Amino acid sequence: MTPPAPQPGMNDCDLWLAQLNASSWVVMENWLPDADLSSLRQEIIALQESGQLTPAGVGRGQARQRAADVRADLISWHAPERLTAAQTPLWLALDELRMRLNRRFFLGLKRFEGNYAIYPHGA
Repeated sequence: MTPPAPQPGMNDCDLWLAQLNASSWVVMENWLPDADLSSLRQEIIALQESGQLTPAGVGRGQARQRAADVRADLISWHAPERLTAAQTPLWLALDELRMRLNRRFFLGLKRFEGNYAIYPHGA
């Protein structure tokens, strides 16, 4: 299927949503500025080096367990009420995307969750 052609006044997000509508998927190139991506990368590296990432688990609540054969990644959840300077631009962009998706596709997305994850080589 041919992706939709840009129309006058259409910004990148409008084009991405049109492509998503036409093909059910889209690659959003250059969605976040390189400086924001670099800040996020530096932050997760600092978290890893300081031992602040925790082993990922499977299950919820009382049923949560560590299953290294299933998940070998290290994670750190983002807390919306305590976003860092590096995380804030990402969350603002994700919230804008959430609102645009809701408007375009008549969705009811209310929130999202996010975390850093580092996967071992070969995972």
